[in-house]
Order: sequence, then C-alpha cells, then structure tokens
Amino acid sequence: MNYYHQYLTPVIGILIIVCAILMYIFPPEYGNSRFGIITEWTMKNKASWARGQKMFAIAIFIIGGIFFLLGCLKLQDKWSPFSMFLILLFLWKFSKWIISWLLSKKYTSINSTNQ
Repeated sequence: MNYYHQYLTPVIGILIIVCAILMYIFPPEYGNSRFGIITEWTMKNKASWARGQKMFAIAIFIIGGIFFLLGCLKLQDKWSPFSMFLILLFLWKFSKWIISWLLSKKYTSINSTNQ
C-alpha cells in the first residue's frame, strides 16, 4: 500500500514556495485582474501595485514554509485534509488583509500630504 498522502503537505509547501519565488521574480503587470493581489490600494497606481505584489510574494513564501514545516512535523496525520485546506485559506486571506492594511497606511499618508 502506498502512503503518498504523508508527503503531500510538504510537497504542497514546496510548490507554494516555488510559486512565491516566481511571483517575486516575475510579478504580474499593473492592472491584471486575474493574477496577484488585487485590492483597492494595489489598483491605485503602479507603485502600490508593485509593492503589493512583492509583499504578497513574501507572504506566500511564508505560507509555503508553514505548510512545509507542518508536513515535516507530521501534523497532517492528526488533522484532516479539509482542516489543512482551511488553514491554507485562512492564511491566504489573512495575508491579503494585512497587505491591504499596510498599503492603506502607506498610501493614505502620501495622498493626504499631496492634497
């Protein structure tokens, strides 16, 4: 019997890390509505777009590292695949919210001084 599922979480972590590295090196172009982090603040201008994409790539890298560590610690044996998916979804949404909040802090102060 194959036990490939015990290696699934670390492999998913490695794939997420590879995607994060590729996204950091080759960020999506400004105005792309299908790929990358799309928030109110990233759509304001090209500078906020570029900064948001780099920050999101770093966040994805951290999420991949978390999943790799969870897989190496064999925690997926104690948790169901659905709970692992919920953890991934939560981390993804939370990182998107944090980046949007950080961008709003940076670009709100810039916009208020320019007016």
